[in-house]
Amino acid sequence: MAISTEAAEVAALRSLDGRVAIVTGAGQGLGRAFAKAFAAAGAIAVIAELDEGKAQAVTREIESFGGQALAVGTDVSRIFLRAVFLWVGPTTFIIRPRNRR
Repeated sequence: MAISTEAAEVAALRSLDGRVAIVTGAGQGLGRAFAKAFAAAGAIAVIAELDEGKAQAVTREIESFGGQALAVGTDVSRIFLRAVFLWVGPTTFIIRPRNRR
């Protein structure tokens, strides 16, 4: 039985199950989109955002569709990365989109 192209694409995305994706600036724009995409693909999305309220809002969006996320109000630093490692273990992805004007 052949698998549909759409089903194959979904299966490929689910290969991120249990991986960790840290996305800075994830409270809005590209960062938010990346965080939601990683979570939809099975990764644990760490929402790193200066505005903790925005981080919490994105976390709730992700949890509403069954994804896993951790909201962290922070300015990214070595201390932040160490704390994430202690909470979730080794990290697979760190996404740091920047808006250029």
